[in-house]
Amino acid sequence: VISTNNNLALIYIKMKDWSAAAEHASKVLDEDPNNLKALMRRGQARLQGGFLEQSKKDLKKAQKLDKDNSYIKKLLKICTQKHKEYVQKQQALYAGMFGGGGKGKGKKKKKNKDKVTKKKKEEPAKMEVDNKENDEQAKATTDATNGGDDGVKKMEVDTDQAVSV
Repeated sequence: VISTNNNLALIYIKMKDWSAAAEHASKVLDEDPNNLKALMRRGQARLQGGFLEQSKKDLKKAQKLDKDNSYIKKLLKICTQKHKEYVQKQQALYAGMFGGGGKGKGKKKKKNKDKVTKKKKEEPAKMEVDNKENDEQAKATTDATNGGDDGVKKMEVDTDQAVSV
C-alpha cells in the first residue's frame, strides 16, 4: 500500500495534478509518518498547489530526516521565496487599501499642493487663453468630422431588439 501510493503520488506530480498527489502522499504518511519520499512529494504538491505553509512544514520535516538532500533544500528555497513574494504582495495590497500610512507622506503632499496652487495663481491669464484656443480647435475638429453639421447626430434604438440585463 505504501509503495503503491508513493508511486501514484509521483505519477500525479508528473501529471501536475497537485491535489491528487498530495492525497496519495498523505495516505502513505498515515501509515508511515516519517516516509521521506512521501514528505517530499506532498511538500512539492502543496508548494505547487499554493499551500505554502503546509508545504514548508512537510519539507522541514523531510529535511530533519535527511539533512544532505539537495532536492529538499531546493524545494525549501523555492517555498521560502514564494512565501516572501506572497507576503510582499499582501503588504502592498493592504497599504493601498488603507492609504499607505506614514507621517512624512502627508507633509510632502501638502508641499506639492502649495506649489501647484502658487503656479495657478501666477499664470491665470495664460490658462484662459489656452482654454479659448482649445475650445476653438475642438469645435473646428468636430465640424470637420461631422461634415459641417452642428455635431449632433440622433441615434435610433430599436426597442424590440434591445437586450435587457
